[in-house]
Amino acid sequence: MIGFDLLILGAVLGVGGSVLLGKSNLAPSYPDDLASTFWGSNPFQLRNLIKQRYDAIAGAIWLGLSLLALASGTIWATANTSLGPFSDLVIHTLVLLLVGSCGVWGTIVFSNRISRKIYLPQMIAMQREVFEQAWSVIENDGLYKTEVQQSATISPEVRRQRRTDATRQLNQIGKLIDLPRKPNESDNEYLRRIEPFFYN
Repeated sequence: MIGFDLLILGAVLGVGGSVLLGKSNLAPSYPDDLASTFWGSNPFQLRNLIKQRYDAIAGAIWLGLSLLALASGTIWATANTSLGPFSDLVIHTLVLLLVGSCGVWGTIVFSNRISRKIYLPQMIAMQREVFEQAWSVIENDGLYKTEVQQSATISPEVRRQRRTDATRQLNQIGKLIDLPRKPNESDNEYLRRIEPFFYN
């Protein structure tokens, strides 16, 4: 029975490793944002590269364990061909598949947490200036901090465009720090949710 378990475990590990490696090399989560340059750099590319690296490392480990388990299982099964009643094999297989599926899910969650712990501080550092500018525009109705005293000289069209740009900037920052905008959430409400990441 141990050889059979190792064969099933090897298959689960192989599939899990393939899923993780495939996930690490799939199209990025934000293809539209990756296609454009954002303030002279591309933080979306950096974020995805960090995630891909840790997913690939986890996938490689799983594939290595899969190879070891399949080899051991084949040897063990060849030496002992008594596998027991068919119903026991089915239950055994389902239990192992369930455990393996939970392992794949847990590995993905763990990998995501590790990569987020690494990329989040970098995203915050890279976006701090952009956030402060967006914050100023939203708080001062389309004006930068230095323009508050001379607000009459800034046309309504310019202020409106700045508010639009600030909305777009907030949306991009939210994606980078895994805090997307809620439906019907105003700029001021969204700003308050993002603000603790930059001023804690």
